[in-house]
Amino acid sequence: MTPVPTPSLAETILPPTISLILTTTFSVLVGVYLERFKNKLITLKYTISFSPLGTSIKNNYWGNIQVTHEGRPVNYLNFVTITITNDSNTDVPKELYLDVWVGQQAQILGNTGNYVETGNAINLEANYWERYNTALKYLVEENKIKETNPDYQLSQALDQEITWLQNNKKFYLPIFNRNSSAKINLLVESFDGKIPVVSISILQTSVQLVKQIESDVENKKKNLQINTVQVCLNVVGLGLLFVYFPQGKTIIFFTICVGFISYVLARFFYITAKFIRRMFW
Repeated sequence: MTPVPTPSLAETILPPTISLILTTTFSVLVGVYLERFKNKLITLKYTISFSPLGTSIKNNYWGNIQVTHEGRPVNYLNFVTITITNDSNTDVPKELYLDVWVGQQAQILGNTGNYVETGNAINLEANYWERYNTALKYLVEENKIKETNPDYQLSQALDQEITWLQNNKKFYLPIFNRNSSAKINLLVESFDGKIPVVSISILQTSVQLVKQIESDVENKKKNLQINTVQVCLNVVGLGLLFVYFPQGKTIIFFTICVGFISYVLARFFYITAKFIRRMFW
């Protein structure tokens, strides 16, 4: 009976190694393609930051502190900054309409907006601005009536319209190019003395607005932790191979070299493809 030859360590390890290299290369190519396909849906990231300006309090230790806005006492003022970033590789093909609103326990007292890179102003949307001016016109007329008739009550429809306008803003962004940012600043009064609830939305096809939860520093920290764990697992795995297959140290060393070269080449191909995509697409 002819003995069945036992495969050597090289014959055992080399095929999986070659398969791993091919799989890695294929995965990088597919990843680049999917990244290009994904960019058809433009993702805009946003952050909202709050900077308290003042709080009206009565305290035995601090005394009586009163905050006013244009002579009117207010409980709590906040300076709110909304930053929207287009870090995709695609310019937004159409103008954008940004809706901003606050909760029922707050109102917007003032607003400004600008593009971060150029400084150009971002204005309120035309229909919203017309609606605002119309409400202001009727308010002035009814206030004149109230001057002559102190018992006159503001109409319910106008009161609801003013409340809505104070809680909602609609901004117009004529362009939003790739790798650019826009900033909206709001002066918000909070009736209950708490940080106000501020929400934003963009309703447009092919555009997705998502909150940027992790900063670049946090992403780098997370990647460092993942890479550290990966290196530790690789060291443990290779150590076990050296222990259980002492006769194959040469081929194991060769496998380590191939794995490292594959990683370097994969990173190089990815960075090169990303650079070419930014240059030509």
